Amino acid sequence: MMNPPAIKTDTEYLLAALRCTSRRLKVIDEEVILIGLALQKGLITPQEAIARTEEIAPGCLDVVATSMGVLA
Repeated sequence: MMNPPAIKTDTEYLLAALRCTSRRLKVIDEEVILIGLALQKGLITPQEAIARTEEIAPGCLDVVATSMGVLA
């Protein structure tokens, strides 16, 4: 039996990695929503919200603040 060409294997691996990345981004989105709800309900402080967001999505708050022209 012949082995499939390396390009196909590489492509399949990349497609699997992209699917995993997509799923992880969905999980991050849900976690950020929950952090926002906890902040809104007064269950956590703004500092805790920042810290938790940085844990799950490092640098994202800075990127958003920069794109909005807000100093973080």
